[in-house]
Amino acid sequence: MNNDLCLKFFLQHLICIGLIVFLALLSPCRAMSAVDPVLYTDKELWAIGNLWKQTEVAWDAEMQAYRDNLAQIENSPMSETRKKYFMQREVSRHRAVSQELGRKRHQVHQAVLNESSARAGNSRSILRQRIDASLGTSIDDRAHRGLMGDLDAAGGAVAVDNVESVLQDMGLDHLTVTDSPATLEVGAPTPWGDDPFDLTVHKQGLPAQVGSEYHRIQIENHARNHEVFVSASMRDPVTGKTRAGAGYVEVQDHLKKASGGLNSSSGDLAGNPELMQPMAKSVDKTLRVSELPDEELGSILERHGIRESPQEFRRKLNNIKEARTVVSDPSEAGRMRQAAAEIFDSAESRTLQRANQELRAREDALRRIDENMRRLDNVSDTEATRLRKERLQQSYQQRQSALRQEITDSRARMQATAAANGRKPVIELTGPETPAGPTRMQQLGSGARRAAQVYGTVTDFTDIGHLGQTLEDYMEGDASLFDVARQGLRVPPLSATPVGMVAGGAETIVGTSKRMGQSIVDARDAHLTIRQANENNLAAYLTQWEIRFRRAGMDPGEARAYVAASVEAGNLDVLEARAEALRAAGAEIESPELVIEDGIGPDGGKLYMLYNLGDVVYGMGESVYSGAAYTIRAPGRIVESWAEGELAEAVLEYDSRTAEADMRVQMFRALRNAGIERDKALQAVNEGGSFMRSVFQEARELQEQARLEQERLEAEILDLEQRINRILSEINRLRWMDITVHTTPPSPMNIPYDPDADEDMVFEVEISLGGGFQNTVNRIRHGIRDAAGQDPDVSVTYEISLPGAQETEPGQWLAEIPAVPEAYPFLVDIEVNISGLDGHFSFMQRTVRRQTGDVLLLLAAEEKIEFQESQYSFTDGDYEPVHAVVSNLNPDSTYYYYWTFMEQDGITEIPAWKLHAILEDSEEPQSFTATVSLADIRTGLLLDEDQAMVHVHPVEILEETITMDLFENRTYWTTATPFANDPTVRFPEATIIATPGISGIQEEISEYSSDWERLQEMLHPKESVEDIMKQHMQAELEKMGMELSEAQMAQALQMAGGLTGLAGEQGIEPPDLLGSGYVYPGEPVELDLTVSVPMPPRFRVMFPSPQGAASLDAEVRVKHWMLSTGFMYSPRVRGNNAATSISWVPEPDEHTESFSLELITNYSIDFFKAGTDEPLVEDGIPLRYDPMTTYFTLGFFFLPLKEPPGTLETD
Repeated sequence: MNNDLCLKFFLQHLICIGLIVFLALLSPCRAMSAVDPVLYTDKELWAIGNLWKQTEVAWDAEMQAYRDNLAQIENSPMSETRKKYFMQREVSRHRAVSQELGRKRHQVHQAVLNESSARAGNSRSILRQRIDASLGTSIDDRAHRGLMGDLDAAGGAVAVDNVESVLQDMGLDHLTVTDSPATLEVGAPTPWGDDPFDLTVHKQGLPAQVGSEYHRIQIENHARNHEVFVSASMRDPVTGKTRAGAGYVEVQDHLKKASGGLNSSSGDLAGNPELMQPMAKSVDKTLRVSELPDEELGSILERHGIRESPQEFRRKLNNIKEARTVVSDPSEAGRMRQAAAEIFDSAESRTLQRANQELRAREDALRRIDENMRRLDNVSDTEATRLRKERLQQSYQQRQSALRQEITDSRARMQATAAANGRKPVIELTGPETPAGPTRMQQLGSGARRAAQVYGTVTDFTDIGHLGQTLEDYMEGDASLFDVARQGLRVPPLSATPVGMVAGGAETIVGTSKRMGQSIVDARDAHLTIRQANENNLAAYLTQWEIRFRRAGMDPGEARAYVAASVEAGNLDVLEARAEALRAAGAEIESPELVIEDGIGPDGGKLYMLYNLGDVVYGMGESVYSGAAYTIRAPGRIVESWAEGELAEAVLEYDSRTAEADMRVQMFRALRNAGIERDKALQAVNEGGSFMRSVFQEARELQEQARLEQERLEAEILDLEQRINRILSEINRLRWMDITVHTTPPSPMNIPYDPDADEDMVFEVEISLGGGFQNTVNRIRHGIRDAAGQDPDVSVTYEISLPGAQETEPGQWLAEIPAVPEAYPFLVDIEVNISGLDGHFSFMQRTVRRQTGDVLLLLAAEEKIEFQESQYSFTDGDYEPVHAVVSNLNPDSTYYYYWTFMEQDGITEIPAWKLHAILEDSEEPQSFTATVSLADIRTGLLLDEDQAMVHVHPVEILEETITMDLFENRTYWTTATPFANDPTVRFPEATIIATPGISGIQEEISEYSSDWERLQEMLHPKESVEDIMKQHMQAELEKMGMELSEAQMAQALQMAGGLTGLAGEQGIEPPDLLGSGYVYPGEPVELDLTVSVPMPPRFRVMFPSPQGAASLDAEVRVKHWMLSTGFMYSPRVRGNNAATSISWVPEPDEHTESFSLELITNYSIDFFKAGTDEPLVEDGIPLRYDPMTTYFTLGFFFLPLKEPPGTLETD
């Protein structure tokens, strides 16, 4: 009979369990996150995760297509030139896709960082600071590489710890998370390189004191981390000042970043942006920080077979960095790697030398301060000097401390970064020598730096950096032991165990749950009281050790050092061992006792808790009463904790009678939830057997009816869900959409300089928000109304921090700003509140907070600038300087001057600029406006401007005016100038206009006179000019004993004619007659010449080079010119449309009756790289040919000498 009862009971037991499991499977359930979302809902986080998964798929497809396209181009039969063109075009297309997908990844990154920061809670602690993307290129920058680039961010260590849980809530737990002491990296290698998620978050913790062991360990950890730049903290972001050795440390940082490319093979490096891009980027930055001269860089490139100028090499590095260029040739990649290695060696040597100089300068300054402090100590303390002496001492001490910290910190960073790269720099130590080994105090102060778990199960570090600082303060006498116990340690009860392990024998589940629920508040209060008591006990215990050591003869510093060492080691043996040594030496010392309090629950049972697990206690109590905390899985002794297992499995003893009652209650509730009537459910639980099976069948039928009804509703629900999801997406968009700030007038605003202006003068400024934020809010309001059938309360509030700003419309303000030169920063806080929804739609209620801001900058335009003349008059083609007059300049500021005229503009560092006056119609005068602006170099802001009218007149063309082309004598330009390197050069048109004039002619030459006949022979010689030149040339050659063949003579005559400008289409032609007439002895003759000199445009030439023909731009500039008659020369003349003259008095014995008039021009030639303003450089010097000279024969004058009429002839 007993066996039958046992069997019946066992069968009923199994049926109950089966039904519970079946009904549980029918009920929907989801995993719960360990941390509830803060900024986003579960669905929003999941949607953001799906956005990244879609981006991943798109990027995988793009990478496959990109690799296939590159391979197809590489293997095609096209020429190398065409291959290079199509490959560059493919790289540009791929980069555009990367940037587009990068903007989607940016949304995911921002959501991860924002949610992680919010979960850390609001606190001023550096450990909980929000995570911001503070490093690298902005996503809005055209140079950003999109998914090919990464994101560097920084935030508090507590906030960073939340990143992994946020990724899990997004469904992105497939991403690899690498946690290190300095960074947390998200991303894993793919077939294409690094994971495109590529997020690196730098942890910010409590700063360690410079010179401490923690300081050294922290720097060494950062130096070994490839994502941490140790040099970043050696620069002041506000002032731009750097610490000693910052350049050397930065070079080591870049070397660390480039190590992947430097240590790879040429084949691996070619075509792999993940290796080439960091190397190119690091080399580019190293060149800048080391200030490596172009000459040295050029030599390095030449040694490694790189046929590029330093400027071209730098541009190539920048293009590789921005993914605009791909190096696919292994040979080229190998040359770049070798050159990069030598660049790093040279940069390291230069910056190390500079760092040692900087350290010596700091140490010299420190020695001077020490000397000044010693001198100050000798100054007598009188009433007149005491206050000043104290201030000087305080100032010297602050500077002394800052210099010592800088020297120590710089050396530590230089040594750590060099060691991480396997380098061994010789860092000069010019200060006092370091002892050969650590002293006993140093061993105690910094020896045992491990974070012990317990201090005999008492002490536990909360933060190693914080504890180290607190201990150092204590050893210096600046902190109490109570601070050590409270701030640096956890002090749990001694017998701390997981909640639920209860001393005192077996209890039932229900009994345990009730006791926990009843004692939640008491447990919390007991926890606080116990912790405070234990803090006091630990502080008193350590204080007793310090007092007893000092009584035994130790000095205070040594006693505190031993106490600090024991805390760091988490080991009482340090104190006990020292006490034993003192006892052995004859000292009387007794060890104190450490008392630790345990907690007692209100019902007499002990409740053991861990510090910082108060939330677990509250969660346990709430979960027990809601039925969600525990789920009985078998009629045994196993009880599992909720969520992700905050506590270990607890093994509880309970009796089977109570367990069976609990299961019957759960089975009854399950049947009721399945739709079974109350009486039937109660009967099934009590009787079991066939009646339970019939009830079970009825439950199945009810479930089938529910399923059909559910299918009918699902279609309606699906449509509603899609509409709601669109609304939620719009709400989510509010969190990261761009919000722009517009000001009218735009900032910066210039305040006119007016000494009589009213002091209360104000500026009216309109401020408005752009970006479509308000329109998005309106769409959300209409969408909720259509989907929910309810009229939501959607409110948007804007608050601006600018005092006195009046809101004219939502998101628009009118502000009055005092007309005082100042920066007025302001923030705009935006809050969108969606409420007023009830029922099933209440979950859409949200509060979205955003913040944006800007700076209104008012500048006092005290500086003034004016043209030296209000109007200018120039002649067409003039290239003349114009000047401006400036006043009220600040001697501490640096300015530049911006000039505009027609389509010309320029920037100068002095108030002068050369203006080129050119008429659109060379025959009609025109007037134009010239503008000059004064700007501050530091801010780039325009401070004042002025305008002047410029009148341009045509060149005056007279009957005697001669026009010629500067380049018309092509023989000269292609034989006697550098353009001989390019016989096919096309010279531009450049017209010279010359107008000669003469005064002092007394009479005309009468026709058929002997002088007339001589003039006709000159104009129409019996022998050609060529024959005359040939005769003269043969006579000169005979004098030198030389003889030329006919062919050589013809070539010599051709060259002579070309060089003199006399060669024409018909051979060497005689010059034109410019004027003729009689001049009288003793009567002055004056010859003048007005010349308009052109400024030719640059033109293209091809010069040979070892690599082939090089394309260059040539610039010819006439610097000055002069007039020559062969027997007289005028002064040199500069400028366009200028004039000069020469005069003489004819005398019978010295008169020359016929002479040529020549224009002699001195010019320069500069060469530039084609299409740029970059001059061609040879041996570090811009290539310039200067001075160069060319001659233009304008014609000749015939001026025979004649006595005036009425003069008596004498023998």
